[in-house]
Amino acid sequence: MTKSTKASRVSVIVPNYNKAAYIRETLDSVLSQEGVVDVEVVVVDDASTDGSHEILAEYGDRIRLHRLPGNSGAAHARNTGAALSIGDYLMFLDADDVLAPGTLTAMVEALDGRADQFAACPWQRLRLEGDAWVVYSPERPLQPPGGDAIAAWLGRWYIPTCSILWPRELFEKSGGWDEDLTAADDEELMIRMLLRGTEIAHATAGEAYYRVFAAGGTLSTTGSQPLAASRLRGLHKIEREAVARGLLSRYRRPLGMAYYRLARSYLAPFPELSLASLRDADRLLKRAWVSGPLLHRVAALVLGLERKERITRWVARRGWVQRHRSITNIPA
Repeated sequence: MTKSTKASRVSVIVPNYNKAAYIRETLDSVLSQEGVVDVEVVVVDDASTDGSHEILAEYGDRIRLHRLPGNSGAAHARNTGAALSIGDYLMFLDADDVLAPGTLTAMVEALDGRADQFAACPWQRLRLEGDAWVVYSPERPLQPPGGDAIAAWLGRWYIPTCSILWPRELFEKSGGWDEDLTAADDEELMIRMLLRGTEIAHATAGEAYYRVFAAGGTLSTTGSQPLAASRLRGLHKIEREAVARGLLSRYRRPLGMAYYRLARSYLAPFPELSLASLRDADRLLKRAWVSGPLLHRVAALVLGLERKERITRWVARRGWVQRHRSITNIPA
């Protein structure tokens, strides 16, 4: 790319941990970006053991490579990369994601020099079919359903990290990635800033590709108890931010439903975490808001979600009334 004094410098921060199979495609998609951008690529290798560090070394001075002495997690790697970078804009790109040509330029142009917004570009998933990764629909529009990005994000709509461009000034004001969260840290950071009044500038061109693996996981999903607990802590942080901004009454219902869905899905294998999340749901939700089968709704109305769940589990452990197991169904 021909550099210009008018070009905006964009720092793309790539945390890498054992992504040797994908890192070349990721870096090549960034280094081939064209338009009114001067791209700096900062790769923070999080103590990989799969040979990806050797692949990274081949790029020489085309990237800034920093290797951490021990595995510290994606949030720490991203914060480290941001501190090392010098760009006017920051993108945090996972080591298995890909950018289409012209994406960074489209996002810089969407911001139009504003430092109080972040930009979002269209995105799609990459899914493995046979031996090839193919593009398929994201199933989530770039514009938030209902027009409220916070309520929509709490209700399962989201924009992945690879589709977000931050003005450096805005990112630094955010306080950065929460390194105490080992899962859903992207959700917490984005909703934190939306609650503080940050708006999304939508790019009409460019595209990011978010890789999804066969088990339904990405770099940020797994079934471990520590990561499940981190997801619950992330929602607690979001709730505290809403309280601090005087917005809890506005988002009481979507927050309560987020606790409820978390309890019944991601936290389901961890009984105590699941019950704790149901307590949070009970605290925020009016019982009349709960949906689902009639017996479930009646039990939740009379008992509350947590108490209903405790009784259901007590009954199930004794093998009674198995024909009524539908009361534990997750509402839509």
